[in-house]
This record gives sequence, structure tokens and C-alpha cells, in this order.
Amino acid sequence: MSFELCTQKLCSREIVCRTSAQHGIELDHVLPDYCPEMFRIIRCTAQPSVISSSINADRLSYEMCVSLRMIYCTRDNELRTFERKLNYSGGAALENTGKYPAARIIPTVDYINCRAVTGRRAEIHGSVTVSITVTAEVEKEAVCDAKGGGLLLRRRELTAPSSGLYAEKRVSVSEELDLGEAKPPAADILRVSAIPVSCDKKVISDKVAVKGELKISMLYTPRSESGDIMPPETMQFSVPFSHIMDMEGLSEEHELTARVSVISCEAVPQTENGRIISFNAMLLICCRAVRYRTVSVATDEFSTECATVHTSETLKLPAVPAAVNCTVGVKCTAEHREGAISAVYDAWCEVVSCDTVRNDDGTISVSGKAVCCCMAAAAGGETVICSADAPFRVEAAASGCSSEAIADITAVPVSCSYELSSDDSVTIKAEILISGEVADFERVEAMTSVSQSDEPDNNAAVKNDTAVKLYFAGKGEDLWETAKRCRTSPDAIVGGHDSYTDKLRICLYITKYIRNGELQW
Repeated sequence: MSFELCTQKLCSREIVCRTSAQHGIELDHVLPDYCPEMFRIIRCTAQPSVISSSINADRLSYEMCVSLRMIYCTRDNELRTFERKLNYSGGAALENTGKYPAARIIPTVDYINCRAVTGRRAEIHGSVTVSITVTAEVEKEAVCDAKGGGLLLRRRELTAPSSGLYAEKRVSVSEELDLGEAKPPAADILRVSAIPVSCDKKVISDKVAVKGELKISMLYTPRSESGDIMPPETMQFSVPFSHIMDMEGLSEEHELTARVSVISCEAVPQTENGRIISFNAMLLICCRAVRYRTVSVATDEFSTECATVHTSETLKLPAVPAAVNCTVGVKCTAEHREGAISAVYDAWCEVVSCDTVRNDDGTISVSGKAVCCCMAAAAGGETVICSADAPFRVEAAASGCSSEAIADITAVPVSCSYELSSDDSVTIKAEILISGEVADFERVEAMTSVSQSDEPDNNAAVKNDTAVKLYFAGKGEDLWETAKRCRTSPDAIVGGHDSYTDKLRICLYITKYIRNGELQW
């Protein structure tokens, strides 16, 4: 006997690769002739960024650029900088790429050290770790309906995603920033950062329009007409960005998420007057769209006419992700251990680590570390940079998350303030935006095939030979299991009623069968 089965495809985006790679930084830098000699190194930073990535067949490849910036002081206490960019290549083998693979590559600086060998030569050593997560769609088929052979199905309704849409693009943002007449012209840029403070998205017929705003903070050394050394100046700007990305099949029915991150940014003063700053940033825009629908999946079966066997598979279906969007404040005290501080020029915050922690009660927390820094003038007139660590922790998901829940969360500092709390210390407060989502999964044993059993059916029904059996349901007894045991439909048991209660006396209209020549029930 054959059955006519109806199946449907269920999609799940799962992690197919999670690995990391380490890249060493080795640079022996000699200052060009037009730069004054180093007298004292104040700070050295490394900013890694993934400039391109691709997935071909069974391998992920990426290109990374590490921008090294050193702030140093001349013998005349003038602040100067130099910058070098190093390029790296890397990749990872993929055992299974699935459909529509997407890679999330996050580089993190492990450490960076700088040492002046001579007045014109410096050695820089460091390390960068690249965390790689590749996700892909996995399709599974499950039985949703069946006809013929008296086959009955037990179904379960679930919320499942359709095939998702994913698009990412690197977008360049360029702007000329005017310092205005109230600020002195710039000679050199000591520090620049860009943070996305807003992001709006809109669906436009198979496309998505993403727009937002970048908050730019800049610290620079002024250009003096008289030649006198002036203290550093700060400046803030807002720069809008917008881009339209193709996403074929996108509609208003999709749940759309968009994420904007800054890959790199740089600011260069124009040589004419120093009041116009050329700003360039590279943004990574990632958009994901999923349409959720209610599906009916068969979890069990039996036939009223013959013995059957079926195969099942555990399906891992993603639930609707829970959005995470909150802020956490940090506070620390940065000290100058070699004397008093006479003035503070600027303060900023950098997030150096951000990890998700699964707690025993099923909640998911975000734990990380920020470093709060300030550039200040010491009592002797020299420029110093003081810093202090500021750990943070915040709950990202309430209880009830399974052990397979995946958290994709980032932490970005959005504001920073300071005050001179004592002669040698600065109190720094910062606000960190925690954003992303937590995606959980539900495991369901779903049927994938049904066939007639080759084993003899001792419960074969005899047509047109029926009787009535009186049956008392036990407390908590499953109606489906009772019907399956008695080889009849649940509707026949309840006699057309919608439900029945525990310990309710009901009648089962079942088929009488014969085995070994004896009448049995």
C-alpha cells in the first residue's frame, strides 16, 4: 500500500564554522626626513579592519589592514604622529558551506608595544586575533500532510522562517569638515573616531535603503602662525550616510535587520589653510531579512488499515530573534603616577573585548572590558596619556534560553565625559551601547517518510464487523495514543465532540479483530 505524502522545506540558519586566526605585527619604522625626531613616545595604537572577504567553494578568504599610529613628542614638546598600514591575508577551510553562506569576521588587538631605538627609528611589535563565524542556511524536509491507506497524522504547529535574504556591502563615506573660525587651523590629527549613532532602513521593491549618521570625534594639534606650540584641540562633527542595497525577493512581509559598523576612518588636514579636514570612512552594512510563517509538521502517524513504519529527524528550527538594545555606564579613575595634572585636553573610551556569557539560570549576559583614556598636561608641561580599565556586564536575554541560543552582540562607546578629581587623577565616565540579537532554537522530532510495514499485521481489521467497547480514560491520558492503540481515529473516539475531560467515560467504536481463532479486544 502506498501513501501520498506532502512535504515542505524548512530553513534554519546555523553556524557551519567557528574558528580564529592570529597575525603578528612586526614593524621597524624610520621617520621620513620631513618629520622631526622623536624625543618621547606617548602612545601607539593599532586599528585592524577587514577590507574584503569572500567564500568560494569550501574556503573563506579575507584581506585585513592594520593601521598603526604613533603619537610622539619632539624635544620642543611638540606633538606629532606618524601612521603606517600593514596588509594581511587569511582564510579558513569550510566543511559545509550550505546555502547563502555569510561570514562575520571580527579582528581584535591582543597587544601592541612600541620602542624608540633612535630619534628617527622605532620598533613596533603586536598581535591581532581574527574571530571568524560563518553561518549558512540548512534545509530539511518534513511531512506536513498525507492521503490514502487510512493514514492519520499527528501534527504540531510551529513558527518557522522561510528562506532568508542576506546582503552586505562596504561603503565609502567622504566629507570635507570645516573647523570654523572659532577653532585654530589643524597641523596634525592625533586621534579620530567615528561611531554610527542612528540607522534607519526602508524596503523599496527588492531593495533596502539604509541611512544614518556618524558621530565623529577628533583631537588635533593646532597650527600656530607665530610658531608657538599650542595645546591640542577637540572637535565633533556629524556626517550623514545613506546607501541602497539590492535584495531580490524582499517585501514588507520580511523581518528586516540592518547593522552598520565602521571598518576604518581617517582625517587629514588640507595643506592650504588647515581649516578644512578631509574625512574618509569605510562602513560595513549588513542586512538580513527573514519571513516567518506558521507551519504544520507531522510528528507521529498510524493507519487504520495496515501496519506502518516511519522515519523521523530532529529539526532545529530558529525562533524569532530577540532584539538587544540597551546602554551600560562605566566609570573609572585614570591616574598620572609621576606627578600632578595641570589640564585635560581630551578623554575617550575604547571597547577592547565583548563576550557573551551563559548563566546557570538560562539568562545570557554581555561581559566585556573598556579602556578609558585621557590626554593631559602634566605639571612640568609635558603631554601624557593616562588610562584605566573599566569592566562592564549587562543582561542581554531573559531566562529560558536553550543551550543552543546564539548571541550576536556588539558594544560601542557612544559618549564620554571627564573631570579632574584630584591633582593627579581624572574621573572618566562613558556610556556604552549594547546592540544585537539573541537567536534561540527549538528542536522538533518531525516525520520525513512513511511506508507500509513488512512485518505481519496481527491487528488487521475485519471490515463490517464492529462492536462497542466501554473504556475509562485515565488521568492525563493522551487521546492520540489511545486512538493509535485501538487503531481508530481520535474523532471517532470523541464522537464528534471538540474535547473530553480526564476520567470521562467514553465509548470507543473500534473494529473487532481475530487472532489465533479467538475473539479478542
